[in-house]
Amino acid sequence: MGEKEKLRFCTTCRCHQGMHVHGTEFSNSIRTAPYQQIDRMEELIGDLIGFIAKTNAKTALGENQLFELEIIIARLESQYKILQKNNESLLSRIASLEKRLDSETLRRQAFLLEGVQRVPQ
Repeated sequence: MGEKEKLRFCTTCRCHQGMHVHGTEFSNSIRTAPYQQIDRMEELIGDLIGFIAKTNAKTALGENQLFELEIIIARLESQYKILQKNNESLLSRIASLEKRLDSETLRRQAFLLEGVQRVPQ
């Protein structure tokens, strides 16, 4: 189709088939500009859809990772509480052993002092 050829577009139903008599005539050069814009818009919409899909995938991945981290944090918190209880138990056991050791040491020292006092010098 040359530039001088005319295309008939239907202005009421926009069928672009040139079959309606009531249409308006456009030259070929005018015809290509809207189609180029439509093609460009379709390309941009396709790019936008691809970007949205990638963003949704990244968001879903991020949500999954966040959920996994929340599970790990919950496990660590429960382990921390268990370790705190064990630590308290161990500290009380150490304290009782130190008291017992102190009392035994005092008894030994007292025994030694008694022995020294009984032995004539």
